Amino acid sequence: MTKKQYIINYVKEQIKSGNWKPGKKIPSEEDIAAELGCCKNTVRLTFSELEKNYLDRRHGSGTFIKNKEKKYILITTSSDSTEGDIKKIYRFFFKIINKYIIDHQLKPIYFVANNVSDIKNSIEGIKNEIAGAIDFYGNIKDLEYISKKNIPIITTLKYKYSVYPNVLFDYYAFYNEIIHQIQINKSKNVLVFAIKRHRTPFPDLWNSYPFCLENEIFSAYDFHSIDYLKSDDFGEEAILNILDNINKKPDMVIFLDDNLFSITKEYFDSYNHIFKKCKIVTHSNVNYSFRDNYDITRVHFDFYKIGKAVIDLMFKIINKEDIIEHNILIKPEVIKSSD
Repeated sequence: MTKKQYIINYVKEQIKSGNWKPGKKIPSEEDIAAELGCCKNTVRLTFSELEKNYLDRRHGSGTFIKNKEKKYILITTSSDSTEGDIKKIYRFFFKIINKYIIDHQLKPIYFVANNVSDIKNSIEGIKNEIAGAIDFYGNIKDLEYISKKNIPIITTLKYKYSVYPNVLFDYYAFYNEIIHQIQINKSKNVLVFAIKRHRTPFPDLWNSYPFCLENEIFSAYDFHSIDYLKSDDFGEEAILNILDNINKKPDMVIFLDDNLFSITKEYFDSYNHIFKKCKIVTHSNVNYSFRDNYDITRVHFDFYKIGKAVIDLMFKIINKEDIIEHNILIKPEVIKSSD
């Protein structure tokens, strides 16, 4: 038997025995060459022939076993998640994880569900080809249906713990960082903007802790809730009324929602008596440009880091690896406008 055939048989046996699972990274060419007593170049040439049916060689990452049975990762959401305030997060986040899914030689299928019958009809013919599902504010009945089909499923970016494995924002750390910014700047007169947490398509999201404690946390400061989601002018009139009636120039302005910051920043020049030399702290999930003449600090969540955490968790479940954390908390990062 030639060395090449010996290596081919070895690879097939490792796959057949389950030692090398679909989607899993295998030992390096150097390690296999040492184990089988052959030269690295022979292993490399043999691996090149095995690429078509068995191996997936990724530059800079290593060699993986192809997943020939499973072709898709199902991405589920509700119609509410693709509209209004949350739409930009939805688009930005899945643009990121789309790349990670393709890197694993799978295809993302995006599905916006209005009811359970929709998802039944859509996945029935391909359910055995779906490796896993990632949910973004989808209907709980959809998740239960997918789970009953033995499709691994995780939820993402929910603001509270989930019965399914979940990657979520660490809003405890977010609020602690906001308070820390107030303390280190020794700010006394703080103006705080937030979105009202009611009458939205996501009652479970907005009513979950710690959002419900915003009024309590910031009660010592000039706190204003803006009805951004339900007002025709996106809360613009309410913001202008607040800015027009400022009695004392604040030494810090805080935006707990990036949408309010994106609206209000259009008035920075017009309300120069408020914003000039005033420290600004904003929650910003999606990047915004900054004006050089304002002192702006962003407390934001890195979506690239979140996307990688989601995919890593998804493939640990697919590969039946042990999961230490059922709910993975992603902490915010602090970015200065001068950085």
